[in-house]
Amino acid sequence: MRAKVLCLSLLIAAPVGAVGVSAGHEMLEQGVNQTTCLDRASQAVVSQGLRQLSRDSRAVWAENSEGDELYGVYCIAERGVVTVTGAAEQSQSAEAMVTRLRAAMRAGGTVRRK
Repeated sequence: MRAKVLCLSLLIAAPVGAVGVSAGHEMLEQGVNQTTCLDRASQAVVSQGLRQLSRDSRAVWAENSEGDELYGVYCIAERGVVTVTGAAEQSQSAEAMVTRLRAAMRAGGTVRRK
């Protein structure tokens, strides 16, 4: 699992030439399925002002409005966990957004950005 998260983080960082990478995870409530997790992830990225780039069977990918920060919300519902990764030029930016996305996932994808 840790290897997958590390690989995801590095894949995210490469295209944007980022120097700051951040990752974190949240436990899902009992009974949350993959579709619900992905729906929450889609809501979470939009609630934080990000633009959703894509969604597949495992993850939602998004970027900021400038296109120089990239984030992934990776759902592993069968294990009860969601992993959030981010890459930006400044590690503080990536860390702050990953923290906000994690909070949005804890709140069901609905936390408003500040």
